[in-house]
Amino acid sequence: MMLLVDIGNSAIKWATLEQDNLGTQKRLAAQNDNLDNILTEAWRDIPLTDIWVSNVAAPQKAEILSNWFNAHWGLTPTFIKTTRYACGVKNGYKNPEQLGVDRWLALIGAYQLEKTALCVVDCGTAVTLDVLSANGYHQGGLIMPGVTTMHNALFKDTHKLSHLKKTDNRDNPFLALDTSTGITLG
Repeated sequence: MMLLVDIGNSAIKWATLEQDNLGTQKRLAAQNDNLDNILTEAWRDIPLTDIWVSNVAAPQKAEILSNWFNAHWGLTPTFIKTTRYACGVKNGYKNPEQLGVDRWLALIGAYQLEKTALCVVDCGTAVTLDVLSANGYHQGGLIMPGVTTMHNALFKDTHKLSHLKKTDNRDNPFLALDTSTGITLG
């Protein structure tokens, strides 16, 4: 059984893969102080043969996870890297390694599913948007602040908003009638 791990800036996500069957996707906050115990609890009963990791967080997180895998399973994970070309997709960046490996894998996965022109949007710490042509050529992309990043910037750096509290207004319609809700819905 393979363990597929995505180390992001805000969370660590994972799923198992066995004979082309993807298991339930799970996640935990990447900033968790008790990471060792949580990972031990989450992964203790998985009979692993291989580990593949996508890491866009600090190299120290990759090292911590690598040491954890070695200590608990005696396995060395394979850290996926962004390349110029893979699986029918050509990276459009002048310096291919600058494209985050999470975005690269999302492009490859989407292209394998659709084999057509598409736009891949990922909403995490940052919101990324990447465009792929029908023949698998990455046309480029955009990177914008994610919801939490945007909230933090607005509430920290905007004087008239500093007194407002963050709201969780998921039941509101598309357009807001107050500033706090407008930020949340934005």
